Amino acid sequence: LAIVRLWERRSGACLALLQQHACDMHALALSHDGTRLAAVGKDHRARQMLALWDISAADAPVPAVELVDAKVTLHHVRRLAFVPPAGGAAE
Repeated sequence: LAIVRLWERRSGACLALLQQHACDMHALALSHDGTRLAAVGKDHRARQMLALWDISAADAPVPAVELVDAKVTLHHVRRLAFVPPAGGAAE
């Protein structure tokens, strides 16, 4: 089972376990504002899957992480990156 763990930097506490993929996690990307996390790995049928989580409330008093979307792809994705918003910071 491929698991992504989110950690609180100062305390070292684990904030969340993200378990969408079955195996072979091989790419992660964090959005520029730190609110989204994308990951590529294999699903339970060994198909490549891209998953996207909203992690904006992961360090809230009651931590919350939401799976935004998960899609199987026929393309072999080796790297992930978020494109910065036009003009710099998001409005």
